[in-house]
Amino acid sequence: MNSISLNEERWNAISHGFGAALSAVGLVLLLQRSALYDHAMYTIGYAIYGASFCLLYLSSTLLHSSRSPKWGERFEVWDHSAIFLAIAGSYTPFLLITLQGTLGYSLLLLIWAFAFVGVRYVRFIIKRFMPWGLLFYLSMACLTFYLIGPLQVRLPSMGLMLLLFGGILYIIGMVFFLWRNLKYHHTIWHLFVLAASGCHFIAIYLYVTP
Repeated sequence: MNSISLNEERWNAISHGFGAALSAVGLVLLLQRSALYDHAMYTIGYAIYGASFCLLYLSSTLLHSSRSPKWGERFEVWDHSAIFLAIAGSYTPFLLITLQGTLGYSLLLLIWAFAFVGVRYVRFIIKRFMPWGLLFYLSMACLTFYLIGPLQVRLPSMGLMLLLFGGILYIIGMVFFLWRNLKYHHTIWHLFVLAASGCHFIAIYLYVTP
């Protein structure tokens, strides 16, 4: 973070502050939608997804807004932990509501196990093995491509396209995240995250239904 200018950090905070506000609105919309279906599974799936992204964007905003080294370290742990939870949260509606069955529930347990392992060891990952941490995030995200087959028989084609397009945007965004000598590279990464999570929100809101 030391190599990033204050103005860049300001835009990093603004971009994900905007994401935090949108996520809060999205969570309310999803909970309202879940009330249309007389099944707790929808409320649980939508709530986990929405809350995980509220946490993701809030922790990122706090990290990039902080000027205290002590709090900055804490917010960095929260931020990286929230990424693990948001990845698992993104899968939850698709696995819990759309896919269901032995495969859906098994994959749901697996992805959340990965997330909790990541959260448990996040301090260690940040301090010593950050490249491996990025690989861990990417490995979790790439499960999307494995789900194409099982989901295509249950999810409308537009919903599947939005899911895949969101995954591709995350991967492209990683290029800018790693492009450290590019000015505002982290803000660009944030914009890709916003676009990708927007695709997934639309897919879940419109197509993860009975």
